[in-house]
Amino acid sequence: MNDIIKKICDKNTFVEIYTNRNDCEKFATGYIVACTDDEFLFHGFDNDNLDDGYFAMRNDAVFSIKRNTIYLQNMLHFIKSEPLQDDLPKGYWMDFDLFGEILSLCKKNNVLITIQLDCDMLSYGWVKSFDADVLEIEEVDSYGLADGVAYFRMEDIILIGFGGIEETRRARLSKEMKR
Repeated sequence: MNDIIKKICDKNTFVEIYTNRNDCEKFATGYIVACTDDEFLFHGFDNDNLDDGYFAMRNDAVFSIKRNTIYLQNMLHFIKSEPLQDDLPKGYWMDFDLFGEILSLCKKNNVLITIQLDCDMLSYGWVKSFDADVLEIEEVDSYGLADGVAYFRMEDIILIGFGGIEETRRARLSKEMKR
């Protein structure tokens, strides 16, 4: 799948990405905007054609990619793709730590993230620290309330999401709670 991800990354192609082996009807739609040999950065859109932010994911989580489907062609009539943020990586990068770069940007810009582990556990929060082995976040619950500190082994993280509808909602609630 790595070679296909690299080709799609360089061509700005609108695609369906399938990663949920337990529910093969679920998929993400959007653009692969950057990739390495191990990870890719995806700009997603939801069912209502709304910009749903970005996620970085391990390439080996993808089991199918579709392009040029009727569904995608219909979606393209409605979506409005915002230009990429200037500080986000673009294109193919050899020997690059995409997860580390995304975590650094989110920490620097105080952006709330989603973490998904290979066991399908989801966690939301603010990046406190990370290194090659461990990520530390201040967790935020669905009401925007602080919910402690969590630590994750980097090798177990399959997805890092940011700027999406759910992350934006929780971040706004969290900021309101702090007032």
